[in-house]
Amino acid sequence: MTTQTEQAGRVSPWASFRRRAFFWLWLGVVVSSVGSWAQTVGAQWLFVHDPNAATIV
Repeated sequence: MTTQTEQAGRVSPWASFRRRAFFWLWLGVVVSSVGSWAQTVGAQWLFVHDPNAATIV
């Protein structure tokens, strides 16, 4: 017979994704983070290539 602590040690790290709400929340956070990163990189890229960047700073 297995104890409760032994069963807890066998829990998959992917077990949380079985909950539909958690999966969609996690996916939304990942997509939002990627979008924020892309916006930041794009804004910096545009700013660096601006001929008047030194004046703006």
